[in-house]
Amino acid sequence: MLGSHRYWTYLQGVHFREDDHIFFSLFLSYFKDEFAQNTVEENTQMKKELEEERSRYQNLVKEYSRLEQRYDNLRDEMTIIKVMKLKLALFCCVLDLMEVPG
Repeated sequence: MLGSHRYWTYLQGVHFREDDHIFFSLFLSYFKDEFAQNTVEENTQMKKELEEERSRYQNLVKEYSRLEQRYDNLRDEMTIIKVMKLKLALFCCVLDLMEVPG
């Protein structure tokens, strides 16, 4: 098959009848319209996919933020529990010291 440039060069050297020119013009017009329509459809599809991807990304960012906040809350709770255990241990030591006859 001839490359598109070589094919176009070949077509330029061919002598067409007038009805061939009309057919060729209609043929080119149809494919230009078809190409334009396909381009518009592809562009629309790509925009739709981009918006879907953007939406998924935003949902992931929100979920990450929520999990980060939950992690911080759990870490704070663990700190409180450790402090309470320490205070309870100290309180028990004080009680033991108070019970020792002296």
